[in-house]
Amino acid sequence: MSRPRSEFVPGEGFKDKPQKEQAIKLFKKSDNKRNKDARRGESDRVIPTLKPKHLFSGKRSSGKTDRR
Repeated sequence: MSRPRSEFVPGEGFKDKPQKEQAIKLFKKSDNKRNKDARRGESDRVIPTLKPKHLFSGKRSSGKTDRR
C-alpha cells in the first residue's frame, strides 16, 4: 500500500512530526543561501570557437552559393 511522501514514517530519525517539519524548513533555508550567492564561476565562462576570417573570406564560390 502506498502513502504520500509527506506522511511521517516511523524510524525516520525524528521525534515527532513538528521536528521533521523544522528539519525540512532548515534544509530548504540552507539551499536558499547557497543559491543566493551563486555567481558565474570559472568553469561557466565560455571560450568561443574563433573562426579565422582570413581563411573563410572570398570562398563563397566553391559550394552551393556560387550560382542561382
